[in-house]
Amino acid sequence: MKRLLFTSLILLGCSLHYQAAGESVTLTASADTTLHQTVPDNNLGSQFDFAAGATGKIEKTRALIKFDLVGKLPQDATVTKVALTLKVTKQPSSGGASSTFELRRVLKPWGEGTKSGLVGEEATSGEATWKARMHPSDKWSQPGGEIGTDFSTTVSASIAVGDRGSYTFASTADLIADIQQWSSHPELNFGWVLMSQAETTAETARRFGAREDPVNAPSLAVEFTAGSPLQSLRITNFAVEGKSISLVWADGQPPFQVQHRVASNDGLWVAFGEIVQDRFATLPAEGDVAFYRVAQVALAPETAEYEVTFQGTWSAASHPQSFPSGAHWSPLIGGTHNGKVEFWKEGAPATQGIEDVAELGSIVALRSEVNTAISAGNAFNVLTRSGSIGPTGSSTITFTIRREMPLVTLVTMIAPSPDWFTGVHGLPLLENGQWVAGKEVILDLYDSGTDSGLNYNSLDADTQPRERIRKITDFPALVNGQLAPFAKMSFKRK
Repeated sequence: MKRLLFTSLILLGCSLHYQAAGESVTLTASADTTLHQTVPDNNLGSQFDFAAGATGKIEKTRALIKFDLVGKLPQDATVTKVALTLKVTKQPSSGGASSTFELRRVLKPWGEGTKSGLVGEEATSGEATWKARMHPSDKWSQPGGEIGTDFSTTVSASIAVGDRGSYTFASTADLIADIQQWSSHPELNFGWVLMSQAETTAETARRFGAREDPVNAPSLAVEFTAGSPLQSLRITNFAVEGKSISLVWADGQPPFQVQHRVASNDGLWVAFGEIVQDRFATLPAEGDVAFYRVAQVALAPETAEYEVTFQGTWSAASHPQSFPSGAHWSPLIGGTHNGKVEFWKEGAPATQGIEDVAELGSIVALRSEVNTAISAGNAFNVLTRSGSIGPTGSSTITFTIRREMPLVTLVTMIAPSPDWFTGVHGLPLLENGQWVAGKEVILDLYDSGTDSGLNYNSLDADTQPRERIRKITDFPALVNGQLAPFAKMSFKRK
């Protein structure tokens, strides 16, 4: 007979919601500087202003701004509102062109520097320039910095800027998420880059007061709550009905997550079912003995930034049998999505997109399938990286993922081959309501079931009727009686 034991302990080690009067703090920038395309080796870290936008000759300028949050917010703070105010102190004599300016998180460290002047001075070691985040050795991915590598793909906030005066970037969910992350993880705080969205339009450049100008310095207003945890919730009723369990609880602050484990005082509590707003849940019973609890959880930020690196481990040494000439991996292709769509899985027939990847290394059809899911509201974005990859080479994609679509699918063909591929499908980056810091997946090889070839260089032999996707457990995966992995994917939150 199944034994079901229950507990209503609050989840330990997780951020709880708090009830307390709102508090606020206003900060002045701790570092700011200009990246100037006209003088790519100069630093402007001690200038009384910084510039962003395009000059009259359409030379680009971008600004870096950072606020030190260490010790400024309580450890238990929940950020509720953020507002960044910048003051335009100079504009082109003609009045210039108005444009929208945006903020993006900077993903790598940079050095403010000590140089001044309208175009600065030649940088010394560790100072930021148009070419380098820390002169001379630590370069930006491309001069001026690259979105997706040096700067986030997510715009945290934006505002239209014209004449002289104060401009406040109003609070957004992404601004709040930035400050919340930097408060909890100061090692990730590299500030924002300020850019005009019209960098190809002459005279969109503006000069803003820097921290060296006390009257016009950037200011950051942060509102937050802090205090004692809300009353612990209580499980008030449970029932076993066939192969289902029903739980009802009282008190606590939503959202909630039911969790379970097989031992009462040992093992990892694992999320069970979906996060819910109501104070009840009906779920399938698990195992012969199970212990349950209900946890209050703080929802993860709406979006998160990740870097995925595909690393091939396929070589003549690791897979010596008939190792082919011209060995490579095809371009990566996939997307982020929710659980309502599956692009492939073991035991299912291959879609046209997966067939084309596995047989031809073509990404066109699968990209179309992801775009169809995006149109249907079941996917967020396409993930791809052009260019083939060497058998032991690597390829990296930086991407944004949403809380409502926290799954990743990403594949590549092993080439040459009849219809073999590898990758991940429906991999969750949101666990227990929180974004994971990182995840590594050792990749097996799969047969798409669309071609009957047996060797790397087999001639085309269309499989009729079509078979289902299966993991390859014989040649070429079986080496000395064991399955030898071909590659791995590493996901890292930025």
